[in-house]
Amino acid sequence: DCDLTMTQTLTHSPAQIIRKLLLDQGLAASSGDWQCFYGKEPNSPDNVISTFCTAGKGFWSAMVNGELMGHEGFQIRVRGKSYLTAHRRADKIQTELAEVVYQQVVTIVEDSVTYQYLIAAIGGIGDVLDNGADDTPAARHVFTINCTASIEEL
Repeated sequence: DCDLTMTQTLTHSPAQIIRKLLLDQGLAASSGDWQCFYGKEPNSPDNVISTFCTAGKGFWSAMVNGELMGHEGFQIRVRGKSYLTAHRRADKIQTELAEVVYQQVVTIVEDSVTYQYLIAAIGGIGDVLDNGADDTPAARHVFTINCTASIEEL
């Protein structure tokens, strides 16, 4: 879990919420190829997606009630067996975030309790960055996308 000062108002971290968004959009899977994790990246499978918290942008306090508002930061990391496969998946995710995700409600069920989050918009979508190959015999290729999002717990 992320423990960033700016995410204290959310029950779940931005990394967890974005992971669930990727699952809901069919861009990642809960098992098998393109399995998605948050806050970690296991050695297996080779084709994997991981989400991490990063610094947000533009946090401010509301004048009326002092509520902390702003844009939560996150990173999506895509690792694949081949350069082309990993790059295509990262590019597909970037395009989906830019063109499809707007006023999206994400539901997370945990211990029989339902939590809902409104992702008003994904902003500050960075380029698909080539991080080279990892240091394993498989030399899997890694790409990252850094973004910010306006996320509100409903």
